[in-house]
Amino acid sequence: MKLCKARHVVDGRGQDKYPYDIDTYAPNLQKESYRFLCWVAAQFRLAMLAEDVVQAFTIPTLNSNELYFCWAPRGFHLLCKERGIPFKPGQVLQLLAALYGLKNASHYWNTEFTQWLTQVVKLTQCVNDPCLFVCFKRMLFVGIHTDDALVVGKDSVLQDFSKQFATRFPIKSLGFPKLWCGLQMQRREDGSIRVSMETFTRKLLEKFWQGKVNPSHSPLGMDKLHDDDPPDTDNYPVRPAIGNFIWLVINLRFDIAPAVNVIARKQTKPTAKLVRFIKRVFRYLAATADFALIFKQVPSSSARLQCSCDSSFDVDTMGGYAWFLGDSLISWKVVTAKSAVTSTCEAELFFLCSAAKTGVWLINFLKETLPSVLKYDVIVYNDNRAAIDIVNAGKFSQKTRHMATKCNFVHQQVKNGLFKVEWKSTQELRADLLTKGFHPESFRQKLKLFQGAISLKLLDK
Repeated sequence: MKLCKARHVVDGRGQDKYPYDIDTYAPNLQKESYRFLCWVAAQFRLAMLAEDVVQAFTIPTLNSNELYFCWAPRGFHLLCKERGIPFKPGQVLQLLAALYGLKNASHYWNTEFTQWLTQVVKLTQCVNDPCLFVCFKRMLFVGIHTDDALVVGKDSVLQDFSKQFATRFPIKSLGFPKLWCGLQMQRREDGSIRVSMETFTRKLLEKFWQGKVNPSHSPLGMDKLHDDDPPDTDNYPVRPAIGNFIWLVINLRFDIAPAVNVIARKQTKPTAKLVRFIKRVFRYLAATADFALIFKQVPSSSARLQCSCDSSFDVDTMGGYAWFLGDSLISWKVVTAKSAVTSTCEAELFFLCSAAKTGVWLINFLKETLPSVLKYDVIVYNDNRAAIDIVNAGKFSQKTRHMATKCNFVHQQVKNGLFKVEWKSTQELRADLLTKGFHPESFRQKLKLFQGAISLKLLDK
């Protein structure tokens, strides 16, 4: 016998905006904040606990000035008859609580949960991520994702918080979060935390790949995609495959980000060559399904924020950056320049600006959550001396007028002492992995630069 959950849901599509101004905003914990919590738990040897609120959306009551009605569910009249409640066919029900399906149900719940955490538990809500709550005195961190809470702190503090939490809301305490929003987590014997998506990856291969897989040791080769390539005649599910790749990249797999960037830009007109590129990514995922991020303790002098930023110089200039906290990877991104790039210096400046934007957010985020990390200089590494001179010394000229806004933005952050930009050779620059395709052995050597931040059997061979 298979047991399934049954839940009464209203159809919010029929919910009109007027006469009420419906607020539907309900944020979730950002990926960088989640990785930050993993790093804090590993760095300070803190416990981690997952809590799930049962039927969360039905807990908050609706405002008294809002009236919503819905049709009764099938068989409701039989329930009323059994309990002696008068109910006639055609009557409607007035909602007293924000049921699932109501457009503003998630907003009501987020407001209710936030008010309890700030007013009762006395946690401070972060400005840079409103779903992260901190108490420095108790060394307690709480991240919320809809009706799930990820709590980090000392064992005694977590016990007190759980008792307080259970008193106010109906919850299920899940212990250490072995599975959090699709991410598999493992606390290792040395206190480090391993985060992977191995189960999701294997299910993805079962869905999109038939037969035996010939593994590939790099997701993107040296070949290029062209607009005049022969079209795909097999109607391969290109968009569903790319959607799953993007989900992997956002959560964990920075190593396939360049390949996904190249593939996604050509998805509107699928070609046979594009399908081969997609299959190569699947073959690489088959070889690296055990890929995982590692969050581990480092000496306090090494617990600093730093970034690696690099770009390629091609028809479609691609580049990216990776931000590290200690040895752990916190944030990454691979993008393509939106305008034509005429020099390597201009390409580097474009991606330095992109990295700086994320850096400004991360620094402000750490000022709220763990300011002790910022007592050391924040450094952004790049391999182009001309670009570094421009942003450090403000050496602007006629050749940089068309990108003055980007140059000035980065230069202003350097001038304000927010971070420094320093040179590092391309061979040592970790972000070089995010700029282009590589031969399998070259790719493996580049991936080895991330060895402290990831776990992968392929690197041990």
